[in-house]
Amino acid sequence: MKAKPIIISLLTLFIFSFTSAQTSITNTLIGNWEGKDGDGTTGGLNFIDSIHVIVTIPGKLFPTGEYMIDSTKTPMWFDITFKQGKNVQTMTGLIKFISDTRLKWQISTTGKRSETFNKEKTDNTIILIKRSSLINKD
Repeated sequence: MKAKPIIISLLTLFIFSFTSAQTSITNTLIGNWEGKDGDGTTGGLNFIDSIHVIVTIPGKLFPTGEYMIDSTKTPMWFDITFKQGKNVQTMTGLIKFISDTRLKWQISTTGKRSETFNKEKTDNTIILIKRSSLINKD
């Protein structure tokens, strides 16, 4: 019977640790990130809060999306879901912090998430630099 309280305590500790890690990741992300891909095209992510992000890719218009990060994966899985009426699209990818102000982001172009980052320079992988912690919704 003493095993039950120990299991409950361990589960509580695990959940608290996971929630704490997610909060830390979210706090680091919030703000405006910009970078250039392998072709020299500038793009970026503006993390508004713990759920919403604005994607900036020249020549493409995206509505504000909702993002999810799975920090139990290495590299972390990073998905953005865009909703316009009944139309729902999800952009899957990977994300990895290089530092608190630099991150690597790779978008899946095939619809299937890669398990690792591409080694070669491609137009679907970009190093983003945090430009500000200020959030612009416009």
